[in-house]
Amino acid sequence: MIPKPDGTLRFCNDFRCLNDVSEFDEYPMPRLDHLGRARGHWQYRTHPFGPRGAPALFLRLMDILLRPHQAYAAAYSDDVVVHSETWEEHLEHLRRVLTEIR
Repeated sequence: MIPKPDGTLRFCNDFRCLNDVSEFDEYPMPRLDHLGRARGHWQYRTHPFGPRGAPALFLRLMDILLRPHQAYAAAYSDDVVVHSETWEEHLEHLRRVLTEIR
């Protein structure tokens, strides 16, 4: 357990030994230049620490899961970006993506 700045504790794992014997998976980060005229606010909430293959595994699995929604959704780092031109369209896109993830 590691103390956070606010005094609460963060559970951490030491994956150094696992990383030493794991093969690195070079799966590329997606480009987000196709967002076009999308509007909205997005920000990182947290970025987990862990096995070095975890980001690539997440991106690969999310790319498969989000394939039917690739016109308006993409996995990025440890998040899913959903973009739309209108609020009504955005709500529909969110509904579709969250239903797929569920």
